Amino acid sequence: MKTYTCQCGARIHFENSLCVSCQRELGFLPDARTLSALNPLGESRWQASANGHNYRKCRNYHQHNVCNWMIPCGCESGN
Repeated sequence: MKTYTCQCGARIHFENSLCVSCQRELGFLPDARTLSALNPLGESRWQASANGHNYRKCRNYHQHNVCNWMIPCGCESGN
């Protein structure tokens, strides 16, 4: 199993959607192939700490919280 590191330095695993150390939401970024802490931007948009790009949660994550995949939203920060 591949492990990742949260922005706070804690070890996180692919299946995680929350960092147990700093309580930040996490999302898997398929375009970057990494797991990242997420910063809320509002309007169901999130900015990934790993690369600064904006994303939205997949339907299973957003509606049922059974996934952690993020979808690039194609929008710039602040727009």
